[in-house]
Amino acid sequence: MKDIGTKVRLIFIPYLILYLVTISGYTFLHWLLFIENNVFSVYEDILNFFIPMILPGIPILIWLRPRVKLLDLKKTPAGKDPIVGFIMLAWIGMVVPLVIAQEYLISATGELTRLADISEINNVLPTKYYMVDKYIFMKEQACKMPEYSVSGKRNQYFDMSLLIAVPIFSKKQKKQEFDFIRYDRKTGAYFFNGEEVSIVELGKLNPNAQATLITYKDSITDSRYDKVRNFYFKLHKPEIKNAYGWLTLRYDKTISNRLPKSEKNEQFDEFIDECYRDLDTLQLNEFVYLTRIGKSFKLDKFQEMTRDDIFFNKNNSVNFFERINEPFERRNGHKLLWLLGTILVGSSMFFLLLLSKPLKNNIPRIGYF
Repeated sequence: MKDIGTKVRLIFIPYLILYLVTISGYTFLHWLLFIENNVFSVYEDILNFFIPMILPGIPILIWLRPRVKLLDLKKTPAGKDPIVGFIMLAWIGMVVPLVIAQEYLISATGELTRLADISEINNVLPTKYYMVDKYIFMKEQACKMPEYSVSGKRNQYFDMSLLIAVPIFSKKQKKQEFDFIRYDRKTGAYFFNGEEVSIVELGKLNPNAQATLITYKDSITDSRYDKVRNFYFKLHKPEIKNAYGWLTLRYDKTISNRLPKSEKNEQFDEFIDECYRDLDTLQLNEFVYLTRIGKSFKLDKFQEMTRDDIFFNKNNSVNFFERINEPFERRNGHKLLWLLGTILVGSSMFFLLLLSKPLKNNIPRIGYF
């Protein structure tokens, strides 16, 4: 019993103090510096993941590791140092709730702005969430970027994705502000504002007209379509000058990387086709509120894919959103329960492991710190 009390006093209580100070201290500084006062801009990926991954290792190695050495630990038959197991368990036990705490902090402190029309977004201070009454999503003018990569310990997975950014317009804008050209891939016909025209007639259109080429499916392999698009865009150099932001979508699918290259290419093409068909039928207006994508690597990717002169406008189209189809009051989900649960599980596992190991015979006099 005396041995248990000594381990609690010399190891477990200091561990709990480090545990709570690290989580609460970093979360408070995150809120104070980057949410409340916005001292300087930092990627959310760094604040929410990379720093929480590294930070716990500092107090663990400086203060906790010397205390773990008070235990009478013997190396395993494989020659591994058992102290490493204690350190890894303590590190994981801090990292998981620290990451969850940052996600909870952002969702809990994010403010909601109500807009009668999306055009009002540039007249208010930026917030995390928006409820918008009037808007227009133009799927026909969406930017699309297919990607693929390999993953897994032995590169056994082939990951496919399609990123989509749909421009958002105001309902206050007049329909006549835009002239539309549509190319029907099935018949090879071209339509200007609903009327069929020839490729020669396209070249006679007003070069100053704001025009966008609309297709039923943007094909990355259709050379005929690419030539028409390049011809018309070079002639008119259109821009989306009146968009107030972009709605972002992402499709993902993973298959085996062990498949023959031809089969992977075929499945990749089928995946892209499925995504396009889903986008055609997708009801984009089925959402409760929009959440703004903060500074992050994800935001960089969507900005990069919309930076083309055809699609990007440096003055207005800097807002990127994701749609959320659930009540705003439920934005935190179960993050708080997960936070408390991971703290309880992590500390309990460390305590049980601590009880299973005896102390050394000669324990030096040592305080909490």
